Amino acid sequence: NGAEYSGLVCVLSLLLDRMDNDHHLTVPLVVGAIKAIRPQVIPTLDQYRLLYKVLQLYGRSVNEYSNFL
Repeated sequence: NGAEYSGLVCVLSLLLDRMDNDHHLTVPLVVGAIKAIRPQVIPTLDQYRLLYKVLQLYGRSVNEYSNFL
């Protein structure tokens, strides 16, 4: 029904936005801050791993196609 992954998508959107603006971030701190408000977000280790995997892929694409680094 989509509700299972809505928290994952919200957190991922926040992380990607923060990565674009700050060029660095700490995933556990961001996820922890959101979990303080919404404990059911990112309920599994697989979702947590997926966050890192997507951020890694995004970071590679940004570095390849930009002049940041």
